[in-house]
Amino acid sequence: MEQAKYKTLGELLKKHRNSLGLKQKDLEQEVDGVKLSTTFLSQVERGKKRPRPEALEAIANTLQLSRSQRIELYLAADYGVPTSISSDFSKNMMNMLLEVIEGMPEAQEISDNSDTAQNIFIRQVRILANIWGAYGEARTANYRGELLEAFQKVSQASDIQLQLDNATRGYFLDAQGEIAYRNGRTYEAEAHYNNAADLADKSGDEFLQGLTMLHQGDIARMRGFWDIALDYYHSAARIFERLNHIPNQNMAARNAAHIYLMRGEWTRVLRPEASLILDKDNRGQSKFVLMKNVQLLGWAYSLSGDASKALDCRQQALKEATDGGSRMGIILGHVFLGDENRRRGAYELAKEHYSTAYQLSQKTTAEHDKGYILMGLAKTYHAKGIEFWDRAAALFEESEKANLDVSNVPRYGMSLIYHGELLVDQYRREKNKEFANKANDHFKRALEIFTLTKSPYYQMKTLINLMSLAQIDNKTLEFETYTQVFREVEKKALSPHLQLSARFWILLAKEKLSATDIDSAIEDYLNALEQAFQFNIYMVDEVQGELKDSIQKLKSIIGQEEILKIYSKLLDGITLRQQANLFSNLRQDCQDKLDLLKQKWERKLKNN
Repeated sequence: MEQAKYKTLGELLKKHRNSLGLKQKDLEQEVDGVKLSTTFLSQVERGKKRPRPEALEAIANTLQLSRSQRIELYLAADYGVPTSISSDFSKNMMNMLLEVIEGMPEAQEISDNSDTAQNIFIRQVRILANIWGAYGEARTANYRGELLEAFQKVSQASDIQLQLDNATRGYFLDAQGEIAYRNGRTYEAEAHYNNAADLADKSGDEFLQGLTMLHQGDIARMRGFWDIALDYYHSAARIFERLNHIPNQNMAARNAAHIYLMRGEWTRVLRPEASLILDKDNRGQSKFVLMKNVQLLGWAYSLSGDASKALDCRQQALKEATDGGSRMGIILGHVFLGDENRRRGAYELAKEHYSTAYQLSQKTTAEHDKGYILMGLAKTYHAKGIEFWDRAAALFEESEKANLDVSNVPRYGMSLIYHGELLVDQYRREKNKEFANKANDHFKRALEIFTLTKSPYYQMKTLINLMSLAQIDNKTLEFETYTQVFREVEKKALSPHLQLSARFWILLAKEKLSATDIDSAIEDYLNALEQAFQFNIYMVDEVQGELKDSIQKLKSIIGQEEILKIYSKLLDGITLRQQANLFSNLRQDCQDKLDLLKQKWERKLKNN
């Protein structure tokens, strides 16, 4: 019996045929002058017959095998690798090696912690493989005496070498830019990113093009050029989607989402298609990336008024960062938990989180986050009362300087707004015109910044502060001007900024009360309540507090019986708004509080 000498060859052919779902009979045909029969194929697959090179080539062509698969067949048949494919041998072996490397857990770990480093390595090796492939083809053509083809292949190798040089330099410049960016040297970072982008275009390396666009977007975002930043992020996201590089596609989408949140457009982040992008990164990705995704959702929930979900996201984000051992993630986790607790009135807890973040930040080189941490601390001291005024003012000034030093224009504008609010409080207490003038200057500079960034959210926030200041000083003309501007900005907002709109109606109501335009003022309070109901319980409390103060002032003007009539109007208004069936529990809570106030005043009337 004939021995199965070429068993490996037969097993390989059978494997390739089965993978295509073909039977031996399906391969019966004449290919390139070679007749393939079922009997012949059966003997070959059992390892009892070695086909001639041309027959082996015919079988390979029928099965549409790749170059590396053909090399494997020729080696199994004890034939030398044919000239037609030998030049690609090193290239295919290198690609197979890379597939093994990329499947290793260590490679995944590198990707999680240093994506840029891995990409530099992988892409360099791939380009080197292409160079050696072209070089091998040039040598083969030269031996055959095909001098023109040899020359073309050498030129091709040289061109690829140039691409390698450009891509390598580009990756390292981009990495240098990241280091400079983290250390607050934004102009240096920008220069590195721009040079890397030029080299990306010259090399034609798409991944490097996407990477530099991502980082150029970061610089534009810090400078306040948000439309330009969005263009960069969207272009980068398209490149990474085409390359199927989900982590960087996610990063581009997440950075764009930060801009939408800064503009108050939280609906863009919470909509289903945005959530899908975020979900992709939650599967097997690093703790740091997961932390940033959850943090982003927390911010969106916070703006939309869902305080409970926001706090859950903040706590989960800090846990992910702690489990992953990410110092920067832990810092940001404490900052945002500080923000959330401050909004809830838990000032001591907020101060603990901000203080922890500040202490940790001293051990890092993350200069461009320092201003934000300082701002959080300052806001906490501001909320805690008069005795902390000096500390809060000093922290705000330090925050403004830190943000200016790293050219973070939007955060500088935010510091100006919050510092201005502190100055207004001091002006209310001391009646010192110097504080009012400083506050006015802060707000106007902030308005310029957020007009540049096209951020309706912060424009509205700044305008409300300017209106409040004008109201304190009885500057009717200025108040009316800012009211008109506010309404124009509100029209441009892509999503409803409900908490700011509620404060706007309160300001209008106060202005009309001072002119004893009672009916109109009450309607404005109803509008404020309606906006507050759609935001959250804290906003409802704020509106009720303002309303209660105004009603007390009216007692001396229009008498107690009229007060009850006004409350009756308010209750009727609230009942009407309940028909919309939105946030009914919050509405009921507000109505219960108004009922208690009404009963209290009714008892006082009877006693009188």
